[in-house]
Amino acid sequence: MAVKNHDELRIGELPRLQIMPIEDIMFHEEPDIGRVAKLIDRFSAEGTLRNPVVVAVVDGNARRVLLDGTNRSTALKKLGMAEVLVQEIELEDGGLVVSQWHHAIENLTKHEILRHIDEIPETRKEDGNRATDINQPDYLCSVLFDDGTAATLFGSGDIFQEADALQRFTNLYFGSTQMDRVSYTNPAHLRKNYPGFTALVGFKRFTKLEIVELADAGKLLPSGITRVLLPKRALNFNLHLDVLKSELSVEDKNEWLQETIRRKVLDKSIRFYREPTFSFDE
Repeated sequence: MAVKNHDELRIGELPRLQIMPIEDIMFHEEPDIGRVAKLIDRFSAEGTLRNPVVVAVVDGNARRVLLDGTNRSTALKKLGMAEVLVQEIELEDGGLVVSQWHHAIENLTKHEILRHIDEIPETRKEDGNRATDINQPDYLCSVLFDDGTAATLFGSGDIFQEADALQRFTNLYFGSTQMDRVSYTNPAHLRKNYPGFTALVGFKRFTKLEIVELADAGKLLPSGITRVLLPKRALNFNLHLDVLKSELSVEDKNEWLQETIRRKVLDKSIRFYREPTFSFDE
């Protein structure tokens, strides 16, 4: 008799969706204020939340850990909404992978970046001609410059101090248009897509348990470092914000949600796509 693999992709099972209070969700990263402002404008104009945020269920904790959707949750909260549509996934799900983004930097010189790195306390810097292996002990981030040289920042090994150090580093370019998060590292492609490209930053890959520990302690990583890969992701649900604004209880809203999902199933409105996707409207 074959043993069932509980981590296998069950295409016939829909993602678990529910509406829950934002206060019951623990954040692990700072919001990107620029993206939040754009989302506030979009929500106000469109009146819909296109995609649910993603939260992890952690054993022994009634609250959920926010894995993806910090900016959306923050924007909704600023608009006066107390709840959000979430997709739940078990933290132990083998299909849940926490990876990392890279940051493509424009218009900041090598001298400016290195001077800033030297001012970060409780860290050490190593220079070289290539990016350092991210699996090295105490690795925090590496900067690959457009001239082919590199600098690597190492921390103390304490994840709370590492979070502080990464906040100090990214403060150099956050809040400006000089950075974009990317998933590719080819210098030729980066120069083509970013005319002012000067450096590519790669980050430590935080584990699931480290993210939970940071969130539980209220210690936040900079925006756009952790990249969450799901075995299946719910997109284009297009929840009307009037549902979140209504005076109905959370229980009643979830009853409405489940009935809406049942209708979508009956209407054959749900499709599963396995291929990688480019979004042209972020």
